[in-house]
Amino acid sequence: KVLGLKEIGISDHGFAHPAFGLNKGKIPSLVKDCREATKLTGVNVLVGVESNIIGTDGTVDLKPKLYDNFDIFLAGFHKFVLYKPGTLFSTFIPNFLRSTFKSKTASKGLIKRNTKAYINVIKNNPVDIITHINFCCYSDPVEVAKCAADYGTYIELNSKKTHLTDEVAAKLNKGCEA
Repeated sequence: KVLGLKEIGISDHGFAHPAFGLNKGKIPSLVKDCREATKLTGVNVLVGVESNIIGTDGTVDLKPKLYDNFDIFLAGFHKFVLYKPGTLFSTFIPNFLRSTFKSKTASKGLIKRNTKAYINVIKNNPVDIITHINFCCYSDPVEVAKCAADYGTYIELNSKKTHLTDEVAAKLNKGCEA
């Protein structure tokens, strides 16, 4: 509040992380803590979740019955997540190997699957923000940005994760203006 903030979002990774992330049983205390922080500070504290993309069909680990608990809904690809059957070998393992070994390229098929997954997530869920696009996976970020613009979904540009060049980030904006 002293710095002039009017609103802030608090989020943790979704439920498909076996070792860490948000526990469904702790949702009520998270909501309570954020609501109390809003009252105490006068800064609107939004309850968020950074859900995990777990299927190329757009499946995420945040189910519709839990939507009302959250003010902001983020989604992204993450490592070491419990993926839907079939997605592990077709998507996760190829992405994991390429990102682990710092490969600069991916097959056209993998890029197409990842792009389709992002687009399906946007189309099939009320996602507010796609997180760190192309981190841990390869896609056509311009195509994802076009879909995001159509659905009012933001794309996070994360300076900590250097998986997008300045040139690609500029293309994201141009792709949305087209």
